Amino acid sequence: MTSYKYAGANPGLWTDPRNWNLGVVPLWDSGSTVSLSGPSVTLHDIEPNNMAISAGSAVGTSATSIVLDNAAFGPSLDVRVVAAAPQTYLYDDTRLDIRVVGYDTNYGTIEAIHPATSAGSYFLSIDVASGSQLNNKGTIVADGRATQGFSQDTILSIGSADSYNRGTLNNDGQINVFDDTVAGIEPAVIGTGTITLARPSGGVSGAFPEVNGAYPQLTFLTSVAASQTVELDAGQLTLYVPLSQPHRFDATIAGWNSQGQVLLAAPFQGSSVAYTPTSPGHGDLTVSSTRTTSGQAVTQSIDLHLAGNYKTSDFVLTNNYLGTIVSIHG
Repeated sequence: MTSYKYAGANPGLWTDPRNWNLGVVPLWDSGSTVSLSGPSVTLHDIEPNNMAISAGSAVGTSATSIVLDNAAFGPSLDVRVVAAAPQTYLYDDTRLDIRVVGYDTNYGTIEAIHPATSAGSYFLSIDVASGSQLNNKGTIVADGRATQGFSQDTILSIGSADSYNRGTLNNDGQINVFDDTVAGIEPAVIGTGTITLARPSGGVSGAFPEVNGAYPQLTFLTSVAASQTVELDAGQLTLYVPLSQPHRFDATIAGWNSQGQVLLAAPFQGSSVAYTPTSPGHGDLTVSSTRTTSGQAVTQSIDLHLAGNYKTSDFVLTNNYLGTIVSIHG
């Protein structure tokens, strides 16, 4: 097994041998490890594979950044957020930035899995540039482990810097948001993949929702296609529902139970809920809101597409300053 360390001189290109401690470019080395810390590295029109990349830098220092420029992570590639130094204190945080430029694909695994013994948080930021597309055909996983009792042990942000011409996330694979993770997805989501909220590690005990953040949280800021599935095994799914475009979340929610809830963000305030079966094992949950505009009552309805067997009496609406929380009786 060969260990490569990125030195980052000679304008930050992965394919420049002068940037590597061994003077050799790692591309398809079986079982090799690659260590990145500090500077930015650009992958242009290449697909490294068969290796594990460990990357991360302390928050507040120069961020470790991987730029994908019409490139790919191979199917046997594992990109891991790893602290550059021991995380002894609560604010010893570690961050990795991945920037997507052009048309880029992840066939492998991108992971931010928080060590159970570390105090600080892990930040994984994936920014999709304007007009660009990230194709996830592998796995992206963020897991805070929820063993320390601190909130937000792992933070996953899939964003887009240009709010007027956002990039696209084509998810044909798997995105996992696990224990004690706060995640946000800003680009439009298309593709036929699955996004899962769950607590596989168990973590800190207690009733849902945990005030210490032991349950995962995921927020969608724009549209999610009907071809996507969101597994709501445990945690909170937050949807921003523009009043002028009420049907932007079209994905199917599966596995929803009493350990999960959906927040329809303010200004939406739900007043009624109804479940209508549409086919065996599927149905639509309609949440309606009535507000007064210019002295007239205006009703807005939001449809959530569900996989499972439910009835209207299973659901509870709770309104607060955040919006409307839709939950299921325990």
